Amino acid sequence: MPSPLLVVLPLSTVALFTASASWTLFAMLSDQLDPTLALYEYPFALLLAIPVLLGSVAAVAMGGLARRLGGRRVIAGCLAGLVVALVAVLQAGQPPGLILTGIGFSLAGGLFGAGLQYVASHSPRRRLGLSLTCYTSGMLGVLFTYLVVPLVQSAYERQLAPVAHIAITLLALVLLLVLTKSEVLTKSETLRNSACAAAGKPLQDHRTAKL
Repeated sequence: MPSPLLVVLPLSTVALFTASASWTLFAMLSDQLDPTLALYEYPFALLLAIPVLLGSVAAVAMGGLARRLGGRRVIAGCLAGLVVALVAVLQAGQPPGLILTGIGFSLAGGLFGAGLQYVASHSPRRRLGLSLTCYTSGMLGVLFTYLVVPLVQSAYERQLAPVAHIAITLLALVLLLVLTKSEVLTKSETLRNSACAAAGKPLQDHRTAKL
């Protein structure tokens, strides 16, 4: 019987690839939907920074949530939220709407944190480093979108790139739900995870005081 890691790792990497690609896509669409934003350097830079800054906070929060609820559920929720954000950004034409959709795109960072927990929970200890390295290669989605989307938009309609990205994100969500099994965390496992997280800080403080 094949190891669950052989299914979990590729699907998690694809999910991270699509999620990270959405950051670059958001930047490109924001400039195209409201070209006047590019005339104001600092507001436009702040708009583009919203998904990244909030995504770093979401990564920590979703990582902790994945430990309690299971990484599969959290990743699926993040992918579904990104689909909603991608649809919303096509309808948003004013700065307030773009700001709200930018907050939605921060779920890409949340998916990163949840994916780390999900992959680590299915990886043997001796292969943990290799598994996480392969998973984080999904961040190449940022570079892929930066190189490919301009070519697609110049050859076809501008709306084709975001619509195609929505389809790819939905496909990643469906494959994750169909090909992976639901994680059933017992009450004892949840309590043990919480206890380990809570015990980590006192133990670290004790070692620091001893040094």
